[in-house]
Amino acid sequence: RAKRQYSQKVMREEHAVQRNVKNEVSYKKREVMEKKLFVAHPRGEFSGVFMEIVGFLFATITGIAAAILGIMLVLLDGLVDILVLEVIFILLFALLLFVGIRGRTMSKRAKRFRKYQEVLDDREYCDIAELASKTDKSPAFVLKDVKDMIKRKMFLQGHVDQQGTCLIVTDSMYEQYRTARQSMEERQAREDEEAKKMASPKYTDEV
Repeated sequence: RAKRQYSQKVMREEHAVQRNVKNEVSYKKREVMEKKLFVAHPRGEFSGVFMEIVGFLFATITGIAAAILGIMLVLLDGLVDILVLEVIFILLFALLLFVGIRGRTMSKRAKRFRKYQEVLDDREYCDIAELASKTDKSPAFVLKDVKDMIKRKMFLQGHVDQQGTCLIVTDSMYEQYRTARQSMEERQAREDEEAKKMASPKYTDEV
């Protein structure tokens, strides 16, 4: 009995090792696939956060300085030196505010890209409506967003179907879609031609 229990324990350990090896191989395969399909670090993932923090922080500082100089300008009856400083700080404020807003835009786009990846999981395609639902955005926004990401090479093999309803992230799947669509269009053209032929007076007379 002890021998049988030991044998079962060994078998369980072997199965556990096999599962771990299988999971590790699957993980590595997925990692390789992701490198082919998605950019490793989308623009703005780190730089966008940095720009957002620095831009808004220093925009706040320069904004306060510009406000103080504005008060001094009024009290000192438009002193030229203060006026020059006021203009400089206002320009700096506007520039830094732009940097902060730009950084936030880039950072948010990178986060949405990661969310789209998460929704896709191991799939080669996904409905735009599903992406919209999972990100609390409208389908129109998501469609425009993924097209922009494709142009920016964030989806390395990204495509959108002709109807604008599906994101396809591999060239092979897109080729299958194109082939299937072409076959469907050819079949539809043949059916339309046959329908026209049957509806023609000449065909009716022959029948």
